[in-house]
Amino acid sequence: MRYDPAMPQSVAGWEAVGALYHAWITGLIPTTVTRRSAADGAEVVFRTFRRQQLEKFLPGLEKLGLRHLPHAVACAQYHYLSNDVGGVRVEYMYESGRKAWVRYVPPRWLYDGATICAVPREITRARLGVDRRPGERGTTIVRWIAR
Repeated sequence: MRYDPAMPQSVAGWEAVGALYHAWITGLIPTTVTRRSAADGAEVVFRTFRRQQLEKFLPGLEKLGLRHLPHAVACAQYHYLSNDVGGVRVEYMYESGRKAWVRYVPPRWLYDGATICAVPREITRARLGVDRRPGERGTTIVRWIAR
């Protein structure tokens, strides 16, 4: 975050909170991996993002005007829009009422610089595992590919 004197103080404050949270989570993950295990790091990632999803998913569908869409399309559009609003580079492709795709564009948004090189595959799987479970809509047709 760069200082911009034209930025309203409230916006600058929220950006500072975002930068602090980003530093905290990106420090917590490798610390947990190196001091505990990749499995424990993956559990921290899964629980952190799953809690956020359980809190925000249904209200987010309403706020973004997606409730009327078929489940798979609504879930994919929710993930696309909510990530894009948060600064995560994602792509969306509609295939049918039963299938839509979301792609997280490299480099992974969470990690700065070469940090991604030290992140075990389990961490990525745990994060993407959250997106596979929109569950509250009762859909089992949302599928994700995590490599």
